[in-house]
Formats: sequence, structure tokens, C-alpha cells
Amino acid sequence: MQSKIAKLILENIPEVKTRGWVFSLVWKVFKISKVKDVSEIWKTYKKLKSNNFKIRKQFLKEKIIISKFLYPNDLNRKKEREIFDKAFQIRLIKNYISELIYRDIGKYKDFSKNDLIKDLASKIQNPFLTQKDIEYAIVEVWTTYRNKIELINKNIIFKIQDKIIRKYYKRDSGENRKGDLRIFEIKFKSTKFTKVMSFLSRYGYSGIQKNIEENLAKYDSKKAIFYRDILYFLDKFSEKRLLKLALKKRLKSFLKFNKNQHIFESLLSSKF
Repeated sequence: MQSKIAKLILENIPEVKTRGWVFSLVWKVFKISKVKDVSEIWKTYKKLKSNNFKIRKQFLKEKIIISKFLYPNDLNRKKEREIFDKAFQIRLIKNYISELIYRDIGKYKDFSKNDLIKDLASKIQNPFLTQKDIEYAIVEVWTTYRNKIELINKNIIFKIQDKIIRKYYKRDSGENRKGDLRIFEIKFKSTKFTKVMSFLSRYGYSGIQKNIEENLAKYDSKKAIFYRDILYFLDKFSEKRLLKLALKKRLKSFLKFNKNQHIFESLLSSKF
């Protein structure tokens, strides 16, 4: 296994004048890491820093801050290296998790913090990091993506126009005269149909109608009422037609709010 990893690393080493300090550190990280998708982490690493000088400069800057707040001024080099190695690996793990969420945002958009920990913690093993370190990395990535996911979920909701509220000038003011339109606001509302479409936009998939029909008896009375509404509209307008509209809105929301993967560059975080 180690020989395969070594071969992979050697084939993908960035072309820089000197690679001694960075290469030895990266080799150490991957040698002890049990994360399966090594090539993806290495790609992320290359995106972060491909120049040894930049990495070294960042390390020198950040280790001073770490030392200042965590340890006395006489912090020895061994302890510095331990702190930096740990921070470096946590950053690798965070970027690995970030890429997983970015690539499959549809799966993770409804995950809570605990759901994400349960799903990913067992898949990421690293002897250099404790289980708490890995869980911390997962939580930090989840927190970073939370605002983006909230925007996605908010944007895939269907509503229809209810009314337009108009406000007028009550007196003459500058170029405006009494009775002129000052502002207007469009109010929206939800209906049974828009609620069904919002559900399909969030959870819909091909074959959902058949699945609901087969499991309708298992739902409690409150859920059964809603699922009957879903079946009614799917039957009336056809599953294919409604799903096409719902999934189009979902995709549009993903493209709008999930354009770029978040890259963690700093070694510093709330943990240090």
C-alpha cells in the first residue's frame, strides 16, 4: 500500500526548484494517513500551495501566533513541529470533506451536524489525529457550508404571487407629487400545489409516485394527508412533467449558490 502511495506522490510532485522541506512533510502525512482517496487530497494540496516558499512563509508566520497563545516563549522545536503537523493534517482533512460536500451537495443539503459526523467520521481514519480532531474538522466544514445550504433550501421553495402592496406619497416632495407611487411590495403565498412542488424540488426522484403508493399505509395520519396530495397532483399533471420542473429549479439553485468549492488555506482555526 505504501509503495503505491509513494509512486502516486512521486508522479504528481509539483515542479519546483527545491522540494526537500515540503516533500518530507507531505510524505510523512500520506505515509501515516489511511484516507482512501489519496489522489484527491493530493490535488487539493496542489491547489492550496505549489510553491515551497509560500508554505514555509505561512508556517513561520502562523507558528509564531500558535506559540504566542498556546505555549510559553521557550516553546521547543519538537512541540512546534507536532502542532504544525497536526494543523497541516487537519487542513488536509477539511479540504477533503469540503470536496465531498461540494461534489454531492444534493445529498448533504439536509444533513445536520450530527448526521454529517455519522456519515463521514468512520470513513476517515488517521493515526496522527484523534477521533475528536476528525469530528472537529467535519463540524468546521459543516459550519462553513451551512449558510450556502440554507440559501439553496430557501431558493428551491415554490410560491405564487398573492398580492401587490402599493404605498403612495401623502404630500408633495421634490419632484414627487401627492398620490404618486412611492414603493410597491409583492407578497407571495403557499398553496397545496406549491407545497407539493417544493417537496419534489427538495426530495423528488424518478419513481417517487410508485414508492409513495406502496408505502402510504405506513405513514401516520398527518403525513398520509400530505402524501395523498402529492399523489393527486402527480396523477393529475404526470410525474414526469412535475419532476422536470422541480428538478430544474433544484439544479438552478445548486448552480447559483454552489459555484465554487470552499478551500481551507490557513493552518489556524478555532481549535488552535
